Amino acid sequence: MAKNETTSGRSPAGPKRVPLQTVERLSLYRKVLEELHGDGVEQVYSEKLAALAGVTPSQLRRDLASFGSFGNVVRGYNVPQLIQTLSGLLGTDTIQPVALFGAGNFGRTLLAYRGFEERGFHIGVVFDVDPDKVGRVFAGRRCHHLDELEQVLAGTETRLAILACRPQGLQQLVERLAAAGIRSFLNFVPKRVAPPAGTFLEEVDLTAKLEKLSFLGRYAEQPDEPPASAGVLVDPREDDGRPTRTRRPGGGPDMTQPKHILIVDDDRDLTGSMKAFLAARGYDVAVANNGTEGKAALAQRRPDLIVLDIMMDFATEGFNLAYSLKEDPSYRKIPILIVSGFPKELDTQGDKFDFILGRDWPAAGMLEKPIELKQLAAKIAEILAEEAGAATVD
Repeated sequence: MAKNETTSGRSPAGPKRVPLQTVERLSLYRKVLEELHGDGVEQVYSEKLAALAGVTPSQLRRDLASFGSFGNVVRGYNVPQLIQTLSGLLGTDTIQPVALFGAGNFGRTLLAYRGFEERGFHIGVVFDVDPDKVGRVFAGRRCHHLDELEQVLAGTETRLAILACRPQGLQQLVERLAAAGIRSFLNFVPKRVAPPAGTFLEEVDLTAKLEKLSFLGRYAEQPDEPPASAGVLVDPREDDGRPTRTRRPGGGPDMTQPKHILIVDDDRDLTGSMKAFLAARGYDVAVANNGTEGKAALAQRRPDLIVLDIMMDFATEGFNLAYSLKEDPSYRKIPILIVSGFPKELDTQGDKFDFILGRDWPAAGMLEKPIELKQLAAKIAEILAEEAGAATVD
């Protein structure tokens, strides 16, 4: 147990910048805690909670430490108390009123969904322009005409809106809502919207998710037969390194499992950004924050590639780990991409880090910090493609 699991959880004084990925994980932690609470669990250690959430214990403790100290070194976290604390941090310890725009079939389904209430959200007002819906009551809420928007919202504390309406005029609607005091939007409409200054918008495209699953499922059923409409097989190095599919020796597409990438770096903000960026491109990504965690992650699952920082707990930790892996028959074939913000004043030789590495370079490539994420993804795709070619030749 870390030392930050020793007090009851009061936030430190003064404002503090917190990465967006940390905020997103708070919601995940709360969901897992609620599942544990539903199973009658009252206390949980960080190792167990982290495993259920799919993060490392150190990541979990760092996320919570961003807001204070929680738990007890002997008993771990008190589940109901931590749920309440996270609800307060997320602003859902009291019911948040939400406005729904669109009372069609999908909108009415959202109205009937009880999960919103359970997580601290209540759809209190509904708007539409269809005369057959305006004035009617759906799931206990009366539907108002869009012309009444400002008047109805003025009498509420509503700052959140769900968009489930027609795409026509959506941008104008969002701007009008922002002027009326709405600050956050959840957009189910398959149309891109530019949120006004000072507002936030999350897009949920269910059709795009279904299209992705349809594509993957089609090849899962007939892995050796490309569809008649597929005239071109996508090169895995295209699209800024997004892994897609490769051609099998017989000519058919090979819908392989996502490539597993292990990132070993102690820069939490950077690893969060790298993980999100690579995961969005189809990679399965794990993160370790030092060499010890990296070795533990390797023991749990063998990665297809390791992104390794040079300097972590000590200046050459990344080099030491890279060399130890190259000397181990079990791991020596795993390609390593080294990343570093190594001080340039120490680069006294012509080649980068040649004075440390000599000619025995233990990695497949290197990128200098600050890293452009597109460059990182492209380099990873390049290395993986070279590895795949070498495997085919072998």
